[in-house]
Amino acid sequence: MKKELFGIPIEHMTEDPLPLELRERLLKSIVDIYESREGWLEKEPERAKWWRQLSYFNEKGQHTSEIGKDSMEGVDGWDEMKRIITPHAIKYFESISHYPHIDLLKEHWHIYGWWMVCDEKQHLKYHHHAQHCVIGNYYVQKDPEHAPMKLKSPLDSLIISATPGVSKIKSEVVLNGKTGDLLLWPGWIEHEVPGTDTLIYRKGEAQGGYIHNPNDKYDRLRVTIVLCFVDPSLQFGHQLGSKGKTSDLKDVDQDRNV
Repeated sequence: MKKELFGIPIEHMTEDPLPLELRERLLKSIVDIYESREGWLEKEPERAKWWRQLSYFNEKGQHTSEIGKDSMEGVDGWDEMKRIITPHAIKYFESISHYPHIDLLKEHWHIYGWWMVCDEKQHLKYHHHAQHCVIGNYYVQKDPEHAPMKLKSPLDSLIISATPGVSKIKSEVVLNGKTGDLLLWPGWIEHEVPGTDTLIYRKGEAQGGYIHNPNDKYDRLRVTIVLCFVDPSLQFGHQLGSKGKTSDLKDVDQDRNV
């Protein structure tokens, strides 16, 4: 289902693209890895809470890209998931761009992925992934009480600064998905996962807020897989010939630290 966000199409697939058996394998392996990281809290009780919830950190807070590790290492079903999700990302990309070498992406589109596990206290502030082309957000486990996804208009600062008084122009949109939902959007859109102490929970639906009791505890963890489809120009770059072909797409991709 396409949603128009400030004139920008955002894909929200409400029918799970993955088989149930695959989603259950993904969930089990991610939760197992997350729970195995509990020992990190002994040495770094505060910072390790953040490192533990994001698969691209190790126990020292080092990013996987810095130490040459795979953020999805140990996740059962990751390769299968990529094969299933990629055609949906390509279809979405075609809806927002006339890219002349789309066949190359159909052959191989590199994905940088990671998992995220959150409880009710964890909050990811507004950020973007502008270095990537398309962002996919798949809910491995998302219950009704779990925090939603909130996206911000690129015109937000202009709307606030140029409108006298309190603006009635919506500059934020809340997407409250469920387990098995897939969201796709351009990498440059800012988004956040609000915690129960953030303003979004104290707003009514009329202002684009999300009604939630800040004293509530999650019965189950919120588990998400993020898929970043790299910018084609970074993946292929000068390797594109006059006919848009490369000698070996995977080799070109691996030569670049993405």
